[in-house]
Amino acid sequence: MLGPIGRLGIRSSIKATRDMIRGGGPAGIRLVGVGEPEGILAPTVKLSLEIPLKDGGTTRLEPGVPIPPPAAWAFRAGKAGLFVRERFRD
Repeated sequence: MLGPIGRLGIRSSIKATRDMIRGGGPAGIRLVGVGEPEGILAPTVKLSLEIPLKDGGTTRLEPGVPIPPPAAWAFRAGKAGLFVRERFRD
């Protein structure tokens, strides 16, 4: 899928929900990682979540979460500044 709909992770959300129902429900939730912002006008960040189930198994969920554009632009500006600093350090 293209655009912000594809970045929201609808397919992985449905799969994780199905796994949770089959596993007796969630026993908790753990944030594993946060991705880089994707998109310019409607930026999203992909979160990696690990959900332990009551039957002992785990399932992973990677939804896309919308963030304000200024936050995404600030992240990109900081990353560009770090690249420039590393480039001139050598």
